[in-house]
Amino acid sequence: MMATGGIDLGGSKIEATAFSENWQVLASRRVATPAGSFEVLLDVLAEEVRWLLTHAAQDQLPIGIGTPGLKARERGFSFAANLSGGTRNLKQELSDRIGFPIWFENDANCFALSEAMLGAGRRYSSVFGLIIGTGVGGGYVCNGTLPPDRNGACGELGHLSIPAIEAQRLDLPLVTCGCGKTGCYETLLRGPGLSQIHEHSGGRPLSPKELISLEAAGDQLARRSLALWAELLASLVADLQVTFDPEVVIFGGGLSNLPDLTNRIAKPLSKKLLPKTEAPALCLAEHGDSSGAWGAALAARNAWAG
Repeated sequence: MMATGGIDLGGSKIEATAFSENWQVLASRRVATPAGSFEVLLDVLAEEVRWLLTHAAQDQLPIGIGTPGLKARERGFSFAANLSGGTRNLKQELSDRIGFPIWFENDANCFALSEAMLGAGRRYSSVFGLIIGTGVGGGYVCNGTLPPDRNGACGELGHLSIPAIEAQRLDLPLVTCGCGKTGCYETLLRGPGLSQIHEHSGGRPLSPKELISLEAAGDQLARRSLALWAELLASLVADLQVTFDPEVVIFGGGLSNLPDLTNRIAKPLSKKLLPKTEAPALCLAEHGDSSGAWGAALAARNAWAG
């Protein structure tokens, strides 16, 4: 066993963390994600790798990078607006620059792996990590392993369609998604989607934080909007049951910080599950917005050992 490095490559920041063999943090830092060319991004990532090597006091070590994108594992693709690259293979070019393999993994998979192995899912054999923030997506981990998939799309549940009968019953607006489809769960479960639910119900377009404040003050419309949102999230968790059937669902992302989130979901969820089935446990993430670096390091160590 050896030290390991993890890098979380996001649209606004890059977080690099060096871990000891027993997962103690040796060093960690964040730098701004460059908004320039692919070459500039490559330079910055190479510098972060060298920084990790220095703090691990090794010439080589397993290093993983978590990034958005369907082909992250094979090519290091990222669809973040200010990450450049087009069709170039970030994984290969960075590995060539450094002189040994660098592993890449989808950021939602990194979140799920981090929580499954070293976070809130440690006690469970099957874990789904669900991120609810500026987008909605997740990753599935079974017995400590991410499943092989063809496109890196496993866990992109935000792009499942809201059932028509549910949209009608809850009087939900139909919104076009960034993927090109209309009516994806992500359109209404992400932060701006909650605001759209409230506006569609007759309110002003307010942020989730403002809606929580109004709810606490007794505003009935805010309470109804948050209840509709929670019921829609419960529908997605019910869909998780018939696709992955995990023992636990772990929530991360900005909207996982809504007060009493798991209890908001639990009651409507009980009415949506298949008859005579048990609901998954519902938990909040332990590593927060650092899960990307932890999960990337885990993926790299698993690949190195394999």
